[in-house]
Amino acid sequence: MKTRLRLNRRQIALALAVLIPALGAVLLVRHRKAQLARTPPPAPVLPVVTTARAAYGTFPATVRLLGTIEAKVAAEIAPRVTGQILEVRVREGDRVRRGDLLARLDDRPERDRVAGLRAALDAARTAFATQEAVTGRDRRLFEAKALSREALDRSVAALEAARARVTGLEKDLHAAETDLAYTRLEAPFDGVVTARLADPGDLALPGRPVVAMEAPDRGYRVRVRVPQDLFPVLAPGTRAEIL
Repeated sequence: MKTRLRLNRRQIALALAVLIPALGAVLLVRHRKAQLARTPPPAPVLPVVTTARAAYGTFPATVRLLGTIEAKVAAEIAPRVTGQILEVRVREGDRVRRGDLLARLDDRPERDRVAGLRAALDAARTAFATQEAVTGRDRRLFEAKALSREALDRSVAALEAARARVTGLEKDLHAAETDLAYTRLEAPFDGVVTARLADPGDLALPGRPVVAMEAPDRGYRVRVRVPQDLFPVLAPGTRAEIL
């Protein structure tokens, strides 16, 4: 009996050695939870807000739009006649003066046409002068009753035909000389070459640019496409800022 009692006491002592620390740990955890439960939560950080009193009025609204900057004075120089380009004298960035030669086309067809029309016009003027003298004589003969009305009418008609031929050839010659001048592309104003669009040997066509240029000294402007829904709020003098 003594041995069994002694063993039970040892078992009890061992059990107490294990249970007491565990019980202490449980009590410590409960105590910590109780402390946390009693601790108030941290105050939230409030943002700084600027307030203002509401009032009737107007305020500026900013709208960002894309635009393009372009020269106020710019031109694309194109021939008015067809021909092979013989020479282009400028490149991008070159400064030119009004009347400077930019490019030159083969002008042999135009020169030949001008020469032919001048010869034809000289002959037509000679024929007109001759017919004018004949008609003047016929008028005198008619007044002297030495020429019929029918013959005089034919003489006058021949004179008018000769006059019309001279007038027509003069117009044709003027047009041909204009075409000859168009084989030389000259600067229309003082400025800077912005693009060289053709080279010697290329075929120049009417309306196809050979050189582009602009006049920086004349200033620039900004072109912006504005949506239609903004039209009601726009007016002359509306401020715009270029970024």
